[in-house]
Amino acid sequence: MPPKVIRVDTKTSRYRFDQLRHGDALQVSSVAGAMEMFRRWKKTKGRRGRLIPSRDAFNTLFFIEDDIV
Repeated sequence: MPPKVIRVDTKTSRYRFDQLRHGDALQVSSVAGAMEMFRRWKKTKGRRGRLIPSRDAFNTLFFIEDDIV
């Protein structure tokens, strides 16, 4: 199953990271904003995972679950 692409405007909205699955892509307007939101989410939820910047697109991040890798 191909990863889904989720568009997020980090300046005006908050994304619920609970819905992310391994390999999903996030298209964001601010990479730094998305990384900070993700860091706070991980801290409160205690979930393991990473956001990896895409090599092809400057505004795309991929979600990688540490439990699967």
